[in-house]
Amino acid sequence: MHRLIYQGWRSLLLAIALSFSLISGANAEEFSPFSPQVRGNVANDILYYITVDRFFDGDSNNNVPSFAFPIDGELDKATLAYNQTNRAVLPYMYDPTHRYVSFYWGGDLEGIIQKLDYLEDLGVTKLVLSPIQASENGLQYDPGRKGYLHEEANPEKEEYSPFYAQATAGFNEAWNIDWFELDEHVRSADETESDRFSTFRRLLDEAGNRGIGIILALNLNHGAPYRESAIYEPFSLDRSDRWLADNGAIYRHGEKIADNVNLSTGARNPQQWFHESIPVDYTRPNQKMLENGPIGGFPDLNHENPAVSQYLLDAVRFWLTLNPEGHQVSGFYCNFLGNVPTKFWREFEQTALSINPDTILIGEFDFGGYRNSKSMRWYRETAHHAMVNYDLSISARRFFGRERHWDGRSEVIRESILGKDGRYYNYSLLNQVFHKILNPSEVLEVPRQALNQVSDTDVQGWITFVENHDQNRLLSDHPNLSDRAYASTIKFILSSMGTPLVMYGVETGLAVPYHLDHAVTSGIGGDPFNQQMMIWPGDDGWNDALFQVTRTMIHTRRNHPMLRYGTSRFIFPDSSARDSDLFMVREAQSCGNGVGNCDRLLYAYSTFGGQFLVPTADLPTGRYLNVETGETVTATDAGLALALAPEESKVLLAMP
Repeated sequence: MHRLIYQGWRSLLLAIALSFSLISGANAEEFSPFSPQVRGNVANDILYYITVDRFFDGDSNNNVPSFAFPIDGELDKATLAYNQTNRAVLPYMYDPTHRYVSFYWGGDLEGIIQKLDYLEDLGVTKLVLSPIQASENGLQYDPGRKGYLHEEANPEKEEYSPFYAQATAGFNEAWNIDWFELDEHVRSADETESDRFSTFRRLLDEAGNRGIGIILALNLNHGAPYRESAIYEPFSLDRSDRWLADNGAIYRHGEKIADNVNLSTGARNPQQWFHESIPVDYTRPNQKMLENGPIGGFPDLNHENPAVSQYLLDAVRFWLTLNPEGHQVSGFYCNFLGNVPTKFWREFEQTALSINPDTILIGEFDFGGYRNSKSMRWYRETAHHAMVNYDLSISARRFFGRERHWDGRSEVIRESILGKDGRYYNYSLLNQVFHKILNPSEVLEVPRQALNQVSDTDVQGWITFVENHDQNRLLSDHPNLSDRAYASTIKFILSSMGTPLVMYGVETGLAVPYHLDHAVTSGIGGDPFNQQMMIWPGDDGWNDALFQVTRTMIHTRRNHPMLRYGTSRFIFPDSSARDSDLFMVREAQSCGNGVGNCDRLLYAYSTFGGQFLVPTADLPTGRYLNVETGETVTATDAGLALALAPEESKVLLAMP
């Protein structure tokens, strides 16, 4: 049985052997010739994450993409039946009302192309695209699922379908079945089968010509859902069910190469591409559960099977060499890191870097960072990915959202940024002993062992965010957050160490209403409610003031690489409160305290506002530019006087 009716061309197989080494900690060895000097290969980048289906509908002809499953011409019986099955289910997978959040809404690659001028003006340097590889067509129904997007927090009356509100078409759940093809929902209907990647190549080239690279999200962990039996009982709203065109099979360029459960023969996992399902204790999972278990209910890929690992590595080669005459894919953003064996990940790193030593590799370990020991073990046992820094990002979200009773404390933010320059790391042995005895929240601190494991250069490349695809929208989490506080969060992340990732819509405060039906495990407005349709200038809800703040900060960051590569220190001006204010100085590596003429920036924030005086010991005399207003202020021998309104922040740049 074929996913498509064509035979796909095979990707070029490279026979380059690549040695690799563990970079961090006691296992550090010499770099191989292909090893990047900074893990992950991120440069002075600002990433922009796009959920492709929710960004912009540039081609309405693929909203119900029946074109991918022709029923005319000379087709064998099996192919005809397969194409008819897909054509039958496709109309039910598309939601033109944009109310049922687990269905397709129409965004596509053509839509991104049409918005490249907007993205260029915003200033981002890399686009991270949500998974665009071919996914299974079908529906899954689970009573109790919350999937209807309410227009208001307290609507008087809304009529909606209980079936669609509790069903999913697999939107953004990585129901992957063919890692070598584009999903028909995102590609163009007018492409010929012999050049079905032409729109994607055009995106690579038109973005590349604007100085914007394309990073692909890539699922290395699991396959698509399946059903156990071909017998369908009468449907009931009280019972789960699923209707699937492929039943979790795996394809390569449209040709089936592995089954999960073959409903015709009853054979289960005949090619051993999946791990046998095992119980998973989500409260205390062990490594076997994480790497072999059906996390989220999805069949787990068996990386120990050479055919599976080779298939995934060949897919890496395919995407990195897809556009030899133009701009190539810049790299990969991989989720589910804790569920992928480190042995396979090292092979993945070798393969990607052997093709292009500058390949960007970003790995997202759920809540990964210094304080997550499992993520640090994973980081230690691998060599070439940039970690998503949940420690700093979540602490910042909570601090600016006034959730300061736990890791939202200002001290946690400072220690996360300062690392080896922090107070706790540099305590004397006696102070360490007293601190351990007296400190009730040691779990929140950055472990010395973790700090010793990561170089200062590498941690500067870790990915930071205000929002990401797994987190609730900030304004959904904190519906009473002021525009000032929201803007201060954006300015802080874009002023801080790391490589910032801007989730689409952050620049205008995109969020869903605070409705109890929008609650998921992570709270109000989590995945998939955090991925509503993008809005644009002139649309209801567009916040141009926030957009201008984001745009200004992105361009400031691009023009001042010290925000990516420089040092950080915190100061405490007169009248400031250590627990509720943040005054952070970023400087080029060549600067020293008291050096006047060098690249330097002050981020100043106060929860309750007030008048502050920054002494010359903390900030040299000279003129400073307010990057938002264009006004200048002068630091005299008496210091720099600053006035801040409640929850206001100012970003001041030293002028030559």
